[in-house]
Amino acid sequence: MCWRKKALKILEPHLMRMENKLQKRGYWNLVQMLRLWQVFLHFSESPEDFGLWEQTVVELDIHLCEVVQQEAFLKDEYQKLEKTLVSLPPRKDELDERQEELKQLSKDLSLLNQEYWSTDRKIYANDLRCPDPIINRAYRDFRQDPQWIVQEGEAVAPVSVDVVGSHEALIGLEVMATVLNSVVAVSRLVDLF
Repeated sequence: MCWRKKALKILEPHLMRMENKLQKRGYWNLVQMLRLWQVFLHFSESPEDFGLWEQTVVELDIHLCEVVQQEAFLKDEYQKLEKTLVSLPPRKDELDERQEELKQLSKDLSLLNQEYWSTDRKIYANDLRCPDPIINRAYRDFRQDPQWIVQEGEAVAPVSVDVVGSHEALIGLEVMATVLNSVVAVSRLVDLF
């Protein structure tokens, strides 16, 4: 075992305790510098491992955004269809057709809900597969902020897009914005180390 790994093995519990205390007091830059030093002592993984992990993070985030966008669109359609059912004159054929559409939308929403939770579990599993424990801790801390894709108060591309107009075009714009923001955010995080 090289001297670096021996030193880290001895110091890691103390360094983690220091990280936690500094983070609670709001010294984010010191925490990152401490982690950078730990990565220097610990780093044994190849850069390819980080590239694959980063790529999976971005792909899963994009997929999760797509699922949420589709779900928002279907919920909107479902509400519109319910309103038309109430306002329709009671003609049997139209009523049956609308009720069938409602059932189909309900099934689609259920499938999207399952897809959302499946993707969420995949994100959790991928987070556990982070090649380096120090970067994993930094990533988890970084990701706790709901606006983690947005850096220093400014988005690289618009994060929220209204899902009411031309749905396919808007979903495409949202996904492109999310891809760009995710790539930049994850790259910035890994570049810190």
